[in-house]
Amino acid sequence: MVAIAIAVKACRGDPKLRCQIHGFAITTGFMSYLSVSNSLMNMYCKSGQLNRASSILENLDNPDIVSYNTLLSGFENGEDALSFACGIHSVGVVFDAVTYTTILAHCTDHEEFHLELNCTLLCLNVGWSPKFSLGMP
Repeated sequence: MVAIAIAVKACRGDPKLRCQIHGFAITTGFMSYLSVSNSLMNMYCKSGQLNRASSILENLDNPDIVSYNTLLSGFENGEDALSFACGIHSVGVVFDAVTYTTILAHCTDHEEFHLELNCTLLCLNVGWSPKFSLGMP
């Protein structure tokens, strides 16, 4: 299992090798290990293949917050990231500090300031007291 996680990191730049490692994880049953699935999702997110990472998440029986955070980190568009976050929150996924930090990272663009404000309001709504500034003067 550890060997697959290491191999996943090593093959990020090689699409053929990525597919082989993924196939190996499927055929050997290692996809049932959440750490392997999360590593594969991370690999696909970092290589710009969010659709493949999303497919892995959809096939997990019991994704954890790491699974959701991994996919959330792969979004390139802040609005899509916030939409995903709101969607998982609405079905009962409890956010952690990494989730909120990842959402805020998507809101660094000045044009997307309203997303940061929405995230802050969401944090407050779920009872998490964020210790960050909205960047207001």
